[in-house]
Formats: sequence, structure tokens, C-alpha cells
Amino acid sequence: RKNRHEARRAHRRLIEEGAFAFESFDSVCDADAWRKDFLRLENSGWKGEQGTSFAADESHTRYLQEVWSAAAASNRLIAHRMTLDGEPLAMNV
Repeated sequence: RKNRHEARRAHRRLIEEGAFAFESFDSVCDADAWRKDFLRLENSGWKGEQGTSFAADESHTRYLQEVWSAAAASNRLIAHRMTLDGEPLAMNV
């Protein structure tokens, strides 16, 4: 119950900041743009600080691009994100 209350409170505060949305990846989405958003978000947090994000290593970035593209092309990419004014805040892949 406490977690639901906190989630509702956080949601209300985000709505006050701008256009808040939950989005799910589908076949009409730009897979490359979603991948770049994911890389940027992951690299902006603690993984980026510790050098363990996909963006920290070019071979890992290439691997992610191949897997991401193949999954999107076969309609198997499952990704969700929260955005504020169109800018991603968080993603789950």
C-alpha cells in the first residue's frame, strides 16, 4: 500500500512538470532512436560513472545495436519508457 501511494504521488508531481507519458515500443516506433535513448539513459547513471554501461565499450555498443535491430525486425523487442515532454526519463528493455 505504501509503494502504491508513493507511486501515485510521484506520478502527480511529474504531471505537474509537463507532458508525462508511459510508452511501449511497437512496430511503428523508430528502433534506432529508442536504442540511442537507452544508451544515453544507461550511460547517464551509475553504470556510466563506473564505466559498465553499453556505451562505455564500442564492442558492447555494436553488440547491442545488432541484438536490438534483430529483435525489432522480428517484432520481439520489448521496451517501455516514461517520458516527460517527449524526453525519456526511464526505460525498461
